[in-house]
Amino acid sequence: MIGKRRLRPRLVAALIAAGAVVATTAARSDTALPLWPAGMVIAYKCADSLCLVRASGGGGRKLLATARPWPQWDPAFSPDGREVAFRGYWGSGDGAYALYVAPISGCRPATRLTRGIAGDPAWSPDGRWIAFDTSGYGNIYKVRPNGSGLTKLFSGRGVHEGWYPAWSPTGRSIAFVRDRRHGSEIWLMRADGSDKHRLYTDTAALDESLAWSHNGRWLAFDRTTTNYATIAVIRANGSKMHMLSHRPPAWNPVWLPGDTGVAYLAGIANSNGTIAGGRLYVMRSDGTGKHPVAGPRTIQFASTVATLGPPRCR
Repeated sequence: MIGKRRLRPRLVAALIAAGAVVATTAARSDTALPLWPAGMVIAYKCADSLCLVRASGGGGRKLLATARPWPQWDPAFSPDGREVAFRGYWGSGDGAYALYVAPISGCRPATRLTRGIAGDPAWSPDGRWIAFDTSGYGNIYKVRPNGSGLTKLFSGRGVHEGWYPAWSPTGRSIAFVRDRRHGSEIWLMRADGSDKHRLYTDTAALDESLAWSHNGRWLAFDRTTTNYATIAVIRANGSKMHMLSHRPPAWNPVWLPGDTGVAYLAGIANSNGTIAGGRLYVMRSDGTGKHPVAGPRTIQFASTVATLGPPRCR
């Protein structure tokens, strides 16, 4: 996400300095509040790399044992939790950020899937495809995890750019953000790129980072206005948009298993008013019960239910 689009221009200058310090604050014991589930693994941006850690704070290590591709952004777990798709830059003279896949086992180097700019990957529920956008070019593609079958789904034209594809839980459709001169629009298309139609127009904010609820009834997203970013939701038919968070700045929504709540990052204010990084929070799906949980302080994260141990390669 960092280094592309206008990604939270009011936050990014301060957020980019966020480190990989793991917070130790545990979830509250009040059973009425949504909790960070045991057994979750988090992939997050640690400086210019991606790191893995158990939600409890143990087992932390870098995703890749090798130095490249580097830097790394935009982690997205495969449905089975065994692999992470991400955006990386191979090195000087290579020409572009590209899409990669790497196993969380640490036993295999990253596989490069594209030869051009790619980011914001989203896996299909069956794990057979990865949708992604093309940064400043505003196109949306899908590709198989082995790099075959590259297919364009949406063509950006000038300011009418496509961003943040999000595969529906059924696998039949993909939601995405379309930038327009007057603001952002959330659109829906079939998984083959047909039947594109607008769900919602936001003339007062820039929308980013779409996330489907597991039951397919809601879409959560970042909603950035002039002053700060919030977490908002709309119904899958584009109705009933409302905010779940207000201040401090919040971004990167992720639905908890069973849609019991939403996890997200909230900015930590320095004495000078800047944002030093994001702390992991969870809240109920109606926006109540907000509280911090164990996890990394970072600017990006993704999560899955998986087993994270030291690399054991045969």
